[in-house]
Amino acid sequence: MASGVHAQNETLNIRGLEGSDRQKDIERLEKLRPIDDDFMRVIYRDDIPLTEDTLRIVTGIEGLKVVHTETQKDLKRLVGARSVELDVMAVDSSGRWHDIEVQRGDEPRPRRARHHSAAMDVEALDAGHEPEELPEQWVIFIMEHDPFGKGQGTYLFERAEKLCGERLADGTNLLYANGDYRADDELGDLMRDFHQSDPDAMRNARMAERVRYFKRTPKGMVQMCEIFDEIRQEGEERMLLAILRNLMEKFSLTAQEAFDMLSVPNEKRQKYLAML
Repeated sequence: MASGVHAQNETLNIRGLEGSDRQKDIERLEKLRPIDDDFMRVIYRDDIPLTEDTLRIVTGIEGLKVVHTETQKDLKRLVGARSVELDVMAVDSSGRWHDIEVQRGDEPRPRRARHHSAAMDVEALDAGHEPEELPEQWVIFIMEHDPFGKGQGTYLFERAEKLCGERLADGTNLLYANGDYRADDELGDLMRDFHQSDPDAMRNARMAERVRYFKRTPKGMVQMCEIFDEIRQEGEERMLLAILRNLMEKFSLTAQEAFDMLSVPNEKRQKYLAML
């Protein structure tokens, strides 16, 4: 099987991959690793076996079965509150909720984890239900490096009484996976693979298969190039929104006046108005 840049060059003539911009996209794709946020969301999207395998390895829960998974899950039930977009949200057969996040660097940012946990609780509890019905939750951060410098594979935090260590069984679990962990076990293999850009060098079979699909097959590569287009479009929209807000605030303009100043097409104004 042809691999790497050779295989990619062969696919450039396939419809959807032509042109110099696509060449840049494919070069970018070759460098992406699962620890990179956008790529992580892509490879886990609609892939229950990979999500299940990852959760089993990092949590140590044997027999864990995922029944539902969703990437880029947007949680915002409170008007005016800051929304939370989960990288990967999964529910297992025991009713546990899992949030899998990747985080570059080595800063644990525990208040970010607290925000994710709180948003999941609000999402889980519908009107008319009691707090005792909240599901057990796992907020999992797969870190680029060791967040606490102790060399452990994972760091699991639960609420406990400070002096006697009595555990408060509120169903919350915060777990950090050490991206620098390299022991010769499943967790070490998975952490190594999160930093690996070449699927042929990966040790976890499910991870390698998924990454290989997006990097080595024409169909997967076309999908990634389309995703790059979406990311570029989202970036342009965020930039325009920032300019619109700045104009409205600085010059006390209405949204329509700001649209006119920037010559925003009429067919796009309703969309931007909703985003504002």
